[in-house]
Amino acid sequence: MRNKNGYYFFVFLFAFTAANAFAAAPSRWIVAYKSKLTSTVLKGFEHSAAGRVFTVEKRQSSEVLTSVLAVAKKMSDPEVAYIEKDGLMQVVAEAFGDPNDPLYTSQWQYTDTTSGISLPQAWTVTQGQNAINVAVVDTGILPHPDLLSKTLPGIDMVSEAAMGNDGNGRDSDPTDPGDWIAPGDVCYAGRASNSTWHGTHVAGTVGALTNNGVGVAGVNPGSRIVPVRVLGKCGGYTSDIVDGIRWAAGLAVAGVPGNPNPAKVVNLSLGAPGTCTRAMQEAINEVRARGVLLVVASGNSGANIDYQNFTPANCNGVVTVGASNAQGGKAYYSNYGTRIDVMAPGGDSWQGILSTSDYGSTYSTGAAYKSMSGTSMATPHVAGVVSLIYAINPNLVPSQVIDILKQTADSMPLSYGCESGVCGAGLMNAFEAVSLAGITTPAGKDNFTATLPNDGTSQTYQVSNSDGGGGCGQIDLTGGPSGGSGGPFAMSLMLGLMMVFFAQKVRQNRKASNK
Repeated sequence: MRNKNGYYFFVFLFAFTAANAFAAAPSRWIVAYKSKLTSTVLKGFEHSAAGRVFTVEKRQSSEVLTSVLAVAKKMSDPEVAYIEKDGLMQVVAEAFGDPNDPLYTSQWQYTDTTSGISLPQAWTVTQGQNAINVAVVDTGILPHPDLLSKTLPGIDMVSEAAMGNDGNGRDSDPTDPGDWIAPGDVCYAGRASNSTWHGTHVAGTVGALTNNGVGVAGVNPGSRIVPVRVLGKCGGYTSDIVDGIRWAAGLAVAGVPGNPNPAKVVNLSLGAPGTCTRAMQEAINEVRARGVLLVVASGNSGANIDYQNFTPANCNGVVTVGASNAQGGKAYYSNYGTRIDVMAPGGDSWQGILSTSDYGSTYSTGAAYKSMSGTSMATPHVAGVVSLIYAINPNLVPSQVIDILKQTADSMPLSYGCESGVCGAGLMNAFEAVSLAGITTPAGKDNFTATLPNDGTSQTYQVSNSDGGGGCGQIDLTGGPSGGSGGPFAMSLMLGLMMVFFAQKVRQNRKASNK
């Protein structure tokens, strides 16, 4: 929601509300045109693919603001498609103090039989491939030794120099200069904060160097990371985030060089209260049409997002991720509701997610490893697994990947706040997801029937290679008993069948242990 002073934003895990945080900041509006024609009426920034960004000082009265926008729309010939608030979004995390990576044993979320995602088993199926890039659209990234060789060239899309904290606007350097907030900053609301190094932490979960004898392990040992900086010390404007999403997917953005390494997966560990804007939804639709899947944090306000909007988690066509804790239940801060697709480990205040970070409280002073908690931390687990799915089956369309995640998720204990399906399909199971992906859409077939062994009987799945047509789409995985062995299969499918059989046994044992 918003008032005359701007939007209310949930900044940290405990839903700290800064009603007047942006009272002195300028109000920005996205003015989108029906065509690519350049209008000479509005004198604003030309940088955003969402539309021209038109800035009006907040010190002006609401009446003046309303009239300015009305005149702008009236005078811009009929080319104006819509005008909407260029709202700020922020990170959704809270900081807390088998491979040979020495800190791997502290990454409980990979291996725990109750709260983990069965990642070591998934690595027996695939360890990813460097042709599958994951874009981390966030605060930027630091030259961390556990990330350097995994990081591709990125970009800085923060258009406001004061917010960017690097002395300039957009450029080709995605390095995170720090996002600390001091009393002199326009978004100061009586509470200073240190730099989060949020993008570096998220990137480490997605794909930190694994089995290198250093630090932590990433979810996808083979993927590469494309850093896209869109968040600064006060958050990030929708227009910058929209352009960052489009650039990450390989689409053209005016004024910046193209991305030579388009991402297949985009991680968005950010958001703000509000509805999905038209600019954001159009960007999502455009990149999804190119086969790119966005994985989005649901937010940390502990709210049911079926009734209290949080964006871009409420946009169509994305994977919306809730956070689970070390006990295998819903983390108390995590947003929930039927709009959640899947849950993943996000930790909590007493057991967070360990990943790459920095020692500096403002500026970078040296590589470190720190624990953080939030749906921001849950989201890169899913993005990493999605990249593993694409590594084993790059022919899948986004809707199929979403349905694979949901079909293979483990149910969560009702006593942990997951009643009535508000935790989506449940806790993501990486092993089962990549196993099913490995036998979906065999070569030369758009549709096929697979019969898999299930607890001594046979289970038949009808798999359709289609986009599904809905907001998230679906593949038809309708189970039904079968009396036979399921018909002929190519020998290349047999390993996949064996892996799924083992996955089902692991899943049954996990569920039995939760009862």
